[in-house]
Amino acid sequence: MRSRKEPRSDPFDEITIIENINVDDDEEGPTITVRGVAIGMLAGALGAASSQMFMFKPVHLKVDPLFIQLLCLVLSRLLALIPGPIWWNPGPVLMKETVFSAIMASSAAGTALAVEGVATQRLFFNKELSFFATGLTILSTQLIGLGMAGENDRTKAQVSYFKKALLAISLYEIFPTYIAPALVAISPWCLTLPQIPEVTNLFGGSMAGEGMGLLAISADWMLVGHHGPMFVPLASQMTEWAGYIVGIFLCMAAFRNKWFGGPNLPFIAYDMYDDTAKPYNLTAVVFENGTPNLAGIAKLGLPSYTPTIVLCKALLCSAASASITIALFYSFFAIKEQRKNGPDAAREQKCPHRAVTERLPDFPTLGYIILFVVSVVMAVIASQVGQSGLSLLGLFVAITFSSVFGIAFPGNVHANLWFTLYGSTTVSQCTFMLKDLKLGQYMHLAPLSIVIAQLGGTLLGAIIQYLVMITIVRTQHDTLLLPHGNGVFTGMYLSLMASEATSWGIFSRELYFPGKKYAIVPFFLLLGFVSPLPFLIFGKIRPASRLSLFNPSCMVSAMAHSMLGATSGRTMGAVIGFTSQYVMRKYHFNWYKKYNYVLCAALDGGTQITVLLLGFIFQGGAGLDLKFPTYALNPQGPRDYCFMAGAGGKSGHGGHH
Repeated sequence: MRSRKEPRSDPFDEITIIENINVDDDEEGPTITVRGVAIGMLAGALGAASSQMFMFKPVHLKVDPLFIQLLCLVLSRLLALIPGPIWWNPGPVLMKETVFSAIMASSAAGTALAVEGVATQRLFFNKELSFFATGLTILSTQLIGLGMAGENDRTKAQVSYFKKALLAISLYEIFPTYIAPALVAISPWCLTLPQIPEVTNLFGGSMAGEGMGLLAISADWMLVGHHGPMFVPLASQMTEWAGYIVGIFLCMAAFRNKWFGGPNLPFIAYDMYDDTAKPYNLTAVVFENGTPNLAGIAKLGLPSYTPTIVLCKALLCSAASASITIALFYSFFAIKEQRKNGPDAAREQKCPHRAVTERLPDFPTLGYIILFVVSVVMAVIASQVGQSGLSLLGLFVAITFSSVFGIAFPGNVHANLWFTLYGSTTVSQCTFMLKDLKLGQYMHLAPLSIVIAQLGGTLLGAIIQYLVMITIVRTQHDTLLLPHGNGVFTGMYLSLMASEATSWGIFSRELYFPGKKYAIVPFFLLLGFVSPLPFLIFGKIRPASRLSLFNPSCMVSAMAHSMLGATSGRTMGAVIGFTSQYVMRKYHFNWYKKYNYVLCAALDGGTQITVLLLGFIFQGGAGLDLKFPTYALNPQGPRDYCFMAGAGGKSGHGGHH
């Protein structure tokens, strides 16, 4: 039972206390070793391959940083048992060495958006970049962000628990992934109610774009863990649950009443359509250099999205701008409080770990500047060699202001896509690498060692992710063009990227400007800046109220994501989230502190390993497709037996009409 001495056992407390901070530093222990680099490369290759593999899955399960760290710890101890010269085995594994490996591996595992952009051009626009241009693109987008930017009994028990859970979930995931895919989504409603589209729209969710997945039961951690039920705070999860329910009502209303006009389209589809409700032929309206084909546009007319996807785009825009307002609101008061207290108070609150790392070798500011300049030069060369159609001005604006200003450079699909790569990737990669710098500070690694780990991991990850992408696009080309995929692979994310690049690159003024049929999208972007203010003001006035934990950006984002990907994992995600973040945290807090996040890392990591291996070895990722025999738990159609008309039809992108 919960002890009264555990103040953080409150399920609604989103603050974590780290007790007994150790500010001692083992200055004699090595950080960069051959053993550590080998482990970082091995774990990084696994993480990078897994990260890219999930870009072609119905849900995108991110590589858990804690899984990477625990994996590096386990591998370190295994390799430490191998005898050899001191350059290979310098002695017992120290935490610094393991953290160096983990930072290298996590840098490699970070998803490279540039790889997705290259895949989109290959798949939907029949445009293949040279290896030289592709390499420069991937490396420059990843590195610009960087240019900007002990063992005890308790840990023994945690590592042992991690290894057991990792083995168990790795073996179990063979069933929903390969042997019994029906476990992915069990829908009593689709099994008992009439086989009509309306039932599928509401209750289906085993495949991308199938339905809303209401009350479906999933026994596949790939779909359940996608929602982060074991680490997202309870208040945030409750907000997401509410957003999911509201999202269902909005989607059903938008589809039934044909919001935004257009032809009769599917309930959820990630492609664009012409006036005859056929998939929009992108290669007929876009020349090879990315500029619009006016004759093709005149023949096909303006494209249309399904009402649900237009609603999704509008909600995502609102969530993004609302998050900016929320960040600025809290930052304003934090800065105000800091200025009020003066510099003396800031010095008193200085992080003790920072005081330790200040004595260690630093990576000079000039080094970051040189890295940034070299990366920008690489970006310019890649943009020109790859015939992106993006001007130098557009490239520099993308790096500086991110993709929100993509509408300022209309008239070229490839330019818009490259603008997104250098805009969005720069920001996300910078933030990602700053987290590594903070982790290294807590673990007393020299900043120079952290940057070396990040550089090595980024280079490795770019190569691995590119190879995985090329392999899957070649072996699963036709499957990725299907509107719902085949349950194993899907081109959903790439289809969205291609559609967005086309609609904003060619049709931005015809679709999104005031008075046009999709003007709601930029309008919601503006609305999002002001929508959180009433809730923020209330939270400032009544900070003790539970309602002050409400995050409007989180809820709106959940409304949008209620229709994306395979959706049948939401119900079990809510059950596990409530069990983890409420029951276990409140009534079994000691177990929660010791094992909850370790178990989460094992479940995520084991699932990713199994899905990666099966995807390449048995399910066609590497070209060999060994199909498991069809039976009750391995149906030919949707895994939940929901009705889907034309589920096997092609999406008709590009030249595939």
